[in-house]
Amino acid sequence: MPPKHQSRESKYSPRRIEAAKRQAQALELRMAGRTWWEIAQALNYKTPEGPQMAVKAALSKTLTPPAEQFRALALERLSKVVQVFWPAFLRGDERSGMMVLRAVADIRQLLGLDAPVKVQVDIREEATRIATELGLDPAEVMKEAERILGK
Repeated sequence: MPPKHQSRESKYSPRRIEAAKRQAQALELRMAGRTWWEIAQALNYKTPEGPQMAVKAALSKTLTPPAEQFRALALERLSKVVQVFWPAFLRGDERSGMMVLRAVADIRQLLGLDAPVKVQVDIREEATRIATELGLDPAEVMKEAERILGK
């Protein structure tokens, strides 16, 4: 029996190869400006969520040239949306403001600006600092922390 972290299916199975082809096709159709419904119909997905997930999967494979082309094209289009609606937004037009905010949110997502930030904390150093600030014995604080964490 394979370890739990390994899939039983080969990376090169016919099903995975077919899925990769459909992802690439969905991405190319989206780059061409097709709607999610149109892509779903063209590639026999039951709902528009299927091609959305396929395009997301294709985009996550950053080494794929079509994904980079799509990102560039999407950024160009979204920048144009901001450019067109910005003047009316500055005049206080609510609809234009919503368009600008949506486009900026899409740009942020496309560029990965909202991705979670990894933070590493040296727990011993931090516990010592806090214990010192509170006038506690750092060794006792670490001992209690280890007891709570079950270490």
